[in-house]
Amino acid sequence: LARERKQAVFVLKELYGYYMENFQELSQEFIAREERWGRQQTVVDYVAGLTDSYAVQLFSQIFVPPAQQMV
Repeated sequence: LARERKQAVFVLKELYGYYMENFQELSQEFIAREERWGRQQTVVDYVAGLTDSYAVQLFSQIFVPPAQQMV
C-alpha cells in the first residue's frame, strides 16, 4: 500500500507541474477560472478532480513515450 501511495503522489505532482507550465492545455472551463481563483488553485482543483484511472491515463499520454514498432 505504501508503494502505491508513493506512486500516486508522484503522478499527481507531475501532472500538477505539467499543467502549471502548460496551463493552456486545460479545458476552457478551467482556464476561465484563473482570473478569479488564480492559476495554482485552478490547477490544484483540476488535478484533485481527476479519477485515479484518468490521472494515470493522462500521465501516460504526457510522459511515457510511445513504444516504437519493431520492423
